[in-house]
This record gives sequence, structure tokens and C-alpha cells, in this order.
Amino acid sequence: MIPTNTEPLVTIGVLTYNHEAFIVECLDGIRRQTYGNIELLISDDGSSDKTRQVIDDYIAAHPNVVTKFYKQEVNLGVARNCNFLLKRATGNYVQIFSGDDLMHIDKIEHQVTALECDLQASFSYTNMAWFRNDPAKPLAKHYTLLSQSPPRDLNDLVKENTLASPTYLMRRECLPDCLYDERLKIINDYKIGIDMMQAGRGLYIDKVLVFYRKHGQAITARSFFY
Repeated sequence: MIPTNTEPLVTIGVLTYNHEAFIVECLDGIRRQTYGNIELLISDDGSSDKTRQVIDDYIAAHPNVVTKFYKQEVNLGVARNCNFLLKRATGNYVQIFSGDDLMHIDKIEHQVTALECDLQASFSYTNMAWFRNDPAKPLAKHYTLLSQSPPRDLNDLVKENTLASPTYLMRRECLPDCLYDERLKIINDYKIGIDMMQAGRGLYIDKVLVFYRKHGQAITARSFFY
């Protein structure tokens, strides 16, 4: 990633928790982005495995990739960890991303280009593919699963939560004052999607630009989520 003075700064905030088996692949996808001006922040939420050591080793091997690595001493939970990173973001655009998921190498470039051409849009989102072990062998695409379609407006979103939240690239100035709602233990991404659609247009890009990993520790795999 080689910054240029003409590109808006994008902050990518990576959330990690017991992701030692996945985090290198996630960071490689960010490091290889075709977009140059990226601020990468990582916050580990008190992992009990070797995630922190893996990240330390990655930083040592790629010293120009990670801007800041925060190691939480107590588990903050998803919403507070998101907000911890957002409060430290300095980019024009912000992306919250999980350390077990993957980005297509031109994800950020596509979304920044679209947002720069539509100043009424508060955020951009894309299609994504669900996978287990190999992103080249997806289980399904988000917007073909159960005939889901991208919400056209706020009314569509309120009726049914179909936003692919791992794909959000948000205009930082449009974020709500409270950021992610810490009163909610789950579906914070749905709530902030509503907040962002109230602030401006949601801009959909019909490309698979995120690969969402399905595994036993993922939030959507836990019984409390359902």
C-alpha cells in the first residue's frame, strides 16, 4: 500500500478475538489492496489464544502495514471494540472488519471511487460470499441466499435486515454521535446501517468484495445470536 496525496484516507479497523488461525490471511488481503492511502488499526479484544503473537510477528515482517495495534486487557465486546477503533480513526472513510474475514484486493478502491462520485451517499456496501475453508468455493452469495436483495431505501431496511454489514465503507462525517450502540449485545451492525441510511444514501455495488468466513466461533454460529 503506497499512499498518495490525492487519495482520501481510509481507516480500516480490524477486530480480533481468538483469530490466530485466520488473522494472517485477513491482513494479507488488506496489505494487498489496490487502494493506496490506508490507515490500518487493529484491536485485539483479550484473545486467549496466540492471536497477539501472530499479529506481532506479522508487524515485524511487514512494518509499514499496521498503523497501530491495541491489546485490550479486558474483553470489551463487539460494540465497544468497534467504538474504540472508530474514536481513533482519522480517515475520511472508515471500515470495521473482522479478523476472520477476507477482502477482495480491490474492495476499497471500488467503494472509495463510488463514494467520491456520489457525495449524497453516507456509505457504500457490496455483495459478499459466505465460505468455510476456501473462498474460491463459496457456500452462497449474500444477495442470492434466500432470495435476499439489497435494500433500496430505509423502509426496505427497517422491514428486513438484508445489509451485508462486513462490507460497509462509511463516510466518517456521517457516523452517528453514539457510533455503535453499546446497549445492544448483537445486531449493532443493523442499527448503524439504519443510522447511516438516515444520514444519506446507501450506495450498493453489485460485486462480491468480501468473503465472510463461517466457522464454529463466528458470532452467527453461536446459539445466543439466534
